[in-house]
Amino acid sequence: MAIELVVKADHFQVLVGDGEDGPRVDTSELWESPRSIPAVSGAPELIALPVVRFGGEVRIEMEVVVRPPEESMPDWESIGRFDLHVPSGEIRLWGPELEDTAQAVRFRVPSGFYAGEAFSKGTDQVEDEQAIVGPDRYRLVLWPGARP
Repeated sequence: MAIELVVKADHFQVLVGDGEDGPRVDTSELWESPRSIPAVSGAPELIALPVVRFGGEVRIEMEVVVRPPEESMPDWESIGRFDLHVPSGEIRLWGPELEDTAQAVRFRVPSGFYAGEAFSKGTDQVEDEQAIVGPDRYRLVLWPGARP
């Protein structure tokens, strides 16, 4: 079952990371990553979810499953796959301008390594990328993975 979270995004992204180690990752080279879900080489505790609006409220569904989805998700478009290390058992989601990441949105999971896939829908309905709210939605599906 997915849980919907509302995250304040900025700079067309939401950072998703381990509750303890994610905020400590140096993100200066994050967007140099060639992957559709950017990550910093050698820092599996953080990924970036690209969004179509500059900032504001972004709705993200989070779900942990036992294995990768066998079928595509109806009405959702895949953005890409990723790996995420969550040693603390907590995932935080925040915009990069958030100064106090203790205020970030949190999602509890069993600690460990995860593989995942990010999805979006409604992105083609966004008429103003500067709007604070929009029709765009995102979904992160995680399952147990191997050490990257």
